[in-house]
Amino acid sequence: SSAIHIRTADGVGLLLDAGEGTAGAFKRHYGVEGAMRIISQLRLIWISHKHGDHILGVPSLLEMRSSDCPPLLLVGPVAL
Repeated sequence: SSAIHIRTADGVGLLLDAGEGTAGAFKRHYGVEGAMRIISQLRLIWISHKHGDHILGVPSLLEMRSSDCPPLLLVGPVAL
């Protein structure tokens, strides 16, 4: 699966693609609490194209975000 996480100097997170397993990879790398923090700091997910290995992780990431997180912008192909 494909995902590239970018964190800006002010802590804002951007994700380039979100393949299946992205949330699990965050948990393995940062621990559960760290993954929750990183996912809550995401402000943008950019999807390059509509293949499963680039989009199937989006639902899991959305489920992990709490309702008080700032809005998340999803950018991608029109058909998405």
